[in-house]
Amino acid sequence: MSDRSRLPLPVALDFVPVRRGPGVAGWALLAAGLFCIGLEVADYLDARAALDERARLVAALREAHRPTGPAAPDEPLDAQERDALLRISSRLDADWSGVFAALARVRNDDVAWVEVGMEAQGDGARGGLRLTGQARSLDAVLAVLARMRAEPALSSTVLVSHEEVMADGVDLVRFSLAMPARRAG
Repeated sequence: MSDRSRLPLPVALDFVPVRRGPGVAGWALLAAGLFCIGLEVADYLDARAALDERARLVAALREAHRPTGPAAPDEPLDAQERDALLRISSRLDADWSGVFAALARVRNDDVAWVEVGMEAQGDGARGGLRLTGQARSLDAVLAVLARMRAEPALSSTVLVSHEEVMADGVDLVRFSLAMPARRAG
């Protein structure tokens, strides 16, 4: 034998890239992808058209239900009507959150607020806050009244009336307090 037989056979490797053309499977996948993109674009355009239609409907409904504002009076307000309007607007602009927060701070387990309301006094020129509550004793009412007078928002509160009542077999004191309206200025 010759020495050649001991040598391995040459390996035929080709490292030059060979460009293959697209096959049927590649074209089929490309067509399926384009079809899916077309479906999504059509859904997007339909949703966009529906959204635009809804926006037009909402705009039309808002325009149809737009408040027209208060009608101007035919004749100007006299001084008495203007004063009444200013009084009412000053009541609406009052610091009600501060008043209710102060009421919550002064209440304790012996006192419960039953009613809080506005009232007019005399000819309606002045009004105030009227508070009605129930307490376990007159001492509890007086203690709450003292705490109320220490609060800046409730400092002008006065005891208007009180009476002893029985509710569900428990002796209670029903009381009313008044907080006169403060003069502006």
